[in-house]
Amino acid sequence: EKDSKACVENSKHAKSEYMIFILHVIIEVVSSYKKAKLDFITYSRTHQLCGSKFHSTSINFFLHKLICTNFLVKQDPTELKMKEGIALYAKLTITALLASPSDNVEMPDPKKEDAVMASIRKHTIEYLCRAIKDGSDSKQVAEVRYSKIVNLVQLCTSLITPVFGNMHENCFDKVVTNRDLFYLARVMLEKGVPNQITFIISELDLNIPFLKVIMKECLKPLNLLGNIKTNYHEYFKPDKSAEGEGENEDYIESLVDHYDSSDSRSSFSSDEDSIEMESEYDDSEEDSDEEDSEEDEEDS
Repeated sequence: EKDSKACVENSKHAKSEYMIFILHVIIEVVSSYKKAKLDFITYSRTHQLCGSKFHSTSINFFLHKLICTNFLVKQDPTELKMKEGIALYAKLTITALLASPSDNVEMPDPKKEDAVMASIRKHTIEYLCRAIKDGSDSKQVAEVRYSKIVNLVQLCTSLITPVFGNMHENCFDKVVTNRDLFYLARVMLEKGVPNQITFIISELDLNIPFLKVIMKECLKPLNLLGNIKTNYHEYFKPDKSAEGEGENEDYIESLVDHYDSSDSRSSFSSDEDSIEMESEYDDSEEDSDEEDSEEDEEDS
């Protein structure tokens, strides 16, 4: 029996090491070439010749099978450790998928994101948001449901953590990926990731024993998004050409000048009108006084 258990454990270790090796290869290929990124996100088992249409097959396999470890469920520690090792490199694979490819020769312009990479990031974050929603709407036991939610929220944290890619720094060009944090944070904000996380926090049962773990992991991406929004605040501003800004300023100044001149003209004309009205009023009073004096003389 001991020999059979040892054989089973050895086979599990061999499978996990082989999976980690495969993930290493995928990370190196996907992080280097844009074509590999497209092949990864357009793969479909039902439609082998799917062209450039995006599919969630590969992403969902990583999100639901490799990244989720059920760490809140009681299980063998060695098995959990193997799952966590696989999940770590699965997160690195998603990070490599969304990182700017190292074959990009041009320097990245923060205001001009590559169209293909923007589409890949958009669809991947959409699939991630959908997976988080499915986990929060699930009717499974609390340990399984919150394990999945926390693992997916940890992926959000990994994607916008500056030092996470350093674990596999040979595959990530720091110059090319210099603005990736801004791109990913912008997509997450557009897709409402903070709203999803805050909704999860608001729906938490305060009596669950692992409440602190969930709260701690859910607050991490919110803090990181706030820091990125602060550090890259100039890039989050809407694009405005210098020419357009100058024209707008001139137009506003002309409106102000026009208003001031019209106001002064109106005040001047109003002063003249008031003077005329006062003179007319004085004349009318004099006429009335003369009439009264004539009536008094007649009476007398």
